[in-house]
Amino acid sequence: MCQAGLSACANGCVNTSADGANCGNCGTACPPATPLCSTSQCVASCPAGQAQCGTGCRDAASFQSDPLNCGSCSKACAAGQTCSAGVCGCPVGQTSCGAACVDTLTSSAHCGGCDKPCAAGSACQSGQCVTGGGSRRPATCPAAASLLSDFEEGSGVLVKQGGRDGWWYVYADTGAGSQTPASSSMAIAAALLSPAEGDCNKYAMHSTASGHAQYVGFGATLSPGASASMKKAVSLETYTGISFRVRSGSGSAPPLWFELLNKETQPADLSGTAKNDQVDTYNTRGRLLEGIGTDWKTFTLPFSTLAPRYLPSGCAASVMCEAPSFNSKSVLGLQFSLYDQFNAVGKYDLWVDDVNLTSGDAGIPTYTQSTGSKPFPRDSAMANGCIKPTGATGKQLIEAFLTWKKTFIVSDGNNLRVKSPEIDNGATVSEGIAYGMLIAVFMNDKPLFDGLLGYWKAHPASGLLMNWKIPGGSGSATDSDEDAAFALIQASKQWGGSYLDDAKSLLSQIAASDIESGTNALKPGNQFGGAALTNPSYFAPAYYRLFATVDTPNASKWNAVVTSTYEYLNKVEGSNGLVPAWCSNNCGSRGGGSYADNDKYQYDAHRTPWRMALDVCWNGNADAKDYVSKLTSTFAGKTDTEGLGALADIYDGSANSTDNSKPNSMSLIGTAAVGAMATGNTANQAFVNRAYQFLLDASYNGDPTFKAEAYTYYNATVGLLTALTLTGNFNSL
Repeated sequence: MCQAGLSACANGCVNTSADGANCGNCGTACPPATPLCSTSQCVASCPAGQAQCGTGCRDAASFQSDPLNCGSCSKACAAGQTCSAGVCGCPVGQTSCGAACVDTLTSSAHCGGCDKPCAAGSACQSGQCVTGGGSRRPATCPAAASLLSDFEEGSGVLVKQGGRDGWWYVYADTGAGSQTPASSSMAIAAALLSPAEGDCNKYAMHSTASGHAQYVGFGATLSPGASASMKKAVSLETYTGISFRVRSGSGSAPPLWFELLNKETQPADLSGTAKNDQVDTYNTRGRLLEGIGTDWKTFTLPFSTLAPRYLPSGCAASVMCEAPSFNSKSVLGLQFSLYDQFNAVGKYDLWVDDVNLTSGDAGIPTYTQSTGSKPFPRDSAMANGCIKPTGATGKQLIEAFLTWKKTFIVSDGNNLRVKSPEIDNGATVSEGIAYGMLIAVFMNDKPLFDGLLGYWKAHPASGLLMNWKIPGGSGSATDSDEDAAFALIQASKQWGGSYLDDAKSLLSQIAASDIESGTNALKPGNQFGGAALTNPSYFAPAYYRLFATVDTPNASKWNAVVTSTYEYLNKVEGSNGLVPAWCSNNCGSRGGGSYADNDKYQYDAHRTPWRMALDVCWNGNADAKDYVSKLTSTFAGKTDTEGLGALADIYDGSANSTDNSKPNSMSLIGTAAVGAMATGNTANQAFVNRAYQFLLDASYNGDPTFKAEAYTYYNATVGLLTALTLTGNFNSL
């Protein structure tokens, strides 16, 4: 481990700002024409105010803090020493014992003072030799094969097994703060539990810090090499997750980022392959730990739901703008990190114990569901050639559903509603109620379904058609009417009861009020539109085929709407599938009405590939497959080279993103993934996989900025609906 300010390069610890063999980065040698390194740049001669020192250029101030040139050129400090005011010495909290700097509170060779070694089988704790610690576990405390650390060796070491032979360390920014245990080139000390929790639970890791507003934390390297750039990656592919106990030493702990370090997310000087600060460097996968108090709390984190620290966007044209996926074969270590991204307090007092690898479904939340005919998850096989994401299962969505429910479902008297914070500061729209009913029936959550249905019935536009917005709306919205009708049919299959009667009544009213007489064009609502103005994202032919079997008096009308749906879609889909949100003149013209971006592929339009994909996967419709194939070529082709972070949420008909568009939309990417699934083309498998992973990443992301700006009612809800579809958990029961 190199001193502060130095980097571990192949030829040792160097200052890359003034080393001609490692100028700016390890291994970047200056050419003969400009052989000297000045402030990380190769130059022919030292600039004014700097003097040559070896192959670098330095000013007088640098000699005050450079451990390789402390006080004067080539006067190097001993290993572990720092340079302060031009004088070599030990860091704060350490003592010079011979040629080494040691922490006499934890050093077994200098316990309580220099040259005061602990006896064999003892460890140094708080400057005192304690029997039972050291580098060996007590013989009576065998370690399971899955155990990483329980610290019963009395020090911060990993149990040596499975290729894991590393140790725990601390790290911090360069701020003038404090941290315990003190930094060390070997394993930091464990701490005695008081009181002990049994003969095999006497120790834990205890770390404190303050005054490090940018970053600070502690972690473990699985298999250290001779230097930081030579760590060995360890495969954890036989496991499915990780668990640990954590508590605060005082008060409530700040939000803490638990992260697994992979080669794909670490720079070369830390044994990784990451190269871009906007995409992969330090973009570790982990979870934000919140709600840590003074009582022990166990976290069990499945690898499949680890999210990246940030979702890349705004990358250069030549950059693959997408967070690296988690690779269980290339793990370098783990960390408990306090980053200013999540909280700038720069202070913690944390205990960690019993760090284990887990298997099977460990970490999947307990989900109490209703007694239904189709328990969740069903993970149904796809029909008609539709391709699911590799390894996708509804179990990965349970926590996402619970988070969605906690965030957007609120009580309203005896009923429940879906609030929409981005719409009039929390209004409720019929679309959201219908979406919630769909989610509830497929998640087998009858209380949620009944609460939402009660709200639907309490706010009629006419009969069983719901007012499209509460408060302030007038008339119904056809998309929500048909989604609610489909949900009621599924509820009758899931739970029985009177849901089918409600479905038949609602379908009869939709047929009378939401379908234009004569043209059989789908109206946008019960009060306006038809052939002159409609919304293609409302077209749901897979539903209409089912409606014809339930609402038999109107069967011919429902079948006629299937025909008109495809006539209009074929007119407006173009060569790229980017249908407008609204179309007019029998869908011969893009746009219409007074809606924002009415001629663009925007949030309304996003739903079109989802609805069309259902008609492919359920019924094998060729027109729908032709449509989703066009759209998939537009999106999948772009992301193959530019990444998902390059996709915008609004496009014009020529596939140009608009000035008001934003990246990382769960709605756009989720619906596009369902469309790609329905193409049946295995060439699109990678896109389907990556887009599904994005939905998980967005659902479990801890970044406060993303959660505030992008985890909106619409994105989160459509994202969950499409994730259910992709996993085989959204189809007619």
